[in-house]
This record gives sequence, C-alpha cells and structure tokens, in this order.
Amino acid sequence: MFALAELAVVESAGTGGAVRSQGRTVLTLEELANGLTSNVFPVIYRGGGQQRIEAPRDPGEARDALRSLAFEEALRYAAYDLREAWKARRPASAVR
Repeated sequence: MFALAELAVVESAGTGGAVRSQGRTVLTLEELANGLTSNVFPVIYRGGGQQRIEAPRDPGEARDALRSLAFEEALRYAAYDLREAWKARRPASAVR
C-alpha cells in the first residue's frame, strides 16, 4: 500500500506565501492463501521489508490496519517535513 499525505501552511498576513510538504510511505501486507493458517502470517512490512509488524488475523481487519498504519506514517513524515520547512523560512527567534 502506497500512502501520500500533503500538508500546507499559508501565511495570511503579508506576502509570506505557503509552505508545503509531502509524506510518502509504502507498506506491504503478506498473507497466506485462503484456508491456510499460520502463527506467523498475516504480517505487515514497513521500511522496505526491514520492520515486521504483526497484523490482525481477520483479513478485513488486517487490511484496515495496513491502511491506518500507512496513513499515519505518511502523515508523520509530512508533518515533520512541514515543521522543518517552516523553521527554515522563519527567523530562529519566531520558531517555538
């Protein structure tokens, strides 16, 4: 699953313009074929297959968990990038 979150802050006073950011992530859900059971699958892989997250056993719940994790991760990356971009364009004394 690919997730993309886009954020923007528009400064209303003056001609400050806008600061934008994007957060992208890819997570995969690995399941066994229908009818097979396992104590290992389903599993969600994050970070190019390096981090393994146990998924709910129900296929519908596993897909919901995948969507939720992908959205949260993309949003976290976008928020971090937006914060850094905002700090870079503002004087250091104005950043909290």
